[in-house]
Amino acid sequence: MGVKKPQGANEGGGGTQGVSNQQDHYTLSPPTPQALHGNSAADQRQRLMAAIHERGSISTFESRRDLDIMHPASRIRELRQKGEPIQTVRVPEVSPAGKVHNVARYYIGKDAEVLP
Repeated sequence: MGVKKPQGANEGGGGTQGVSNQQDHYTLSPPTPQALHGNSAADQRQRLMAAIHERGSISTFESRRDLDIMHPASRIRELRQKGEPIQTVRVPEVSPAGKVHNVARYYIGKDAEVLP
């Protein structure tokens, strides 16, 4: 899924196709083909927000493996700068090499107990 400006929001100039916001808060809409496969920071932010909304949370390893976002922390920082209420918890997760790492898991909200 992509992100879309809520109906009735003011139109701004520029921006990336399929990615818009009102008062820096994203809402879900179908993704553009470019956003599904694009490598721009805007396309990565769109995929990341859609995944968090769909899954409830996403880890660093999942972002790399499933979304092809090699440095999700940068995209999370950018989304937070736009006003997204993304929280982080540290969780143990097994890497593709079979080693346990303490990685970030991102979710939207105020309480880590809501994580799936």
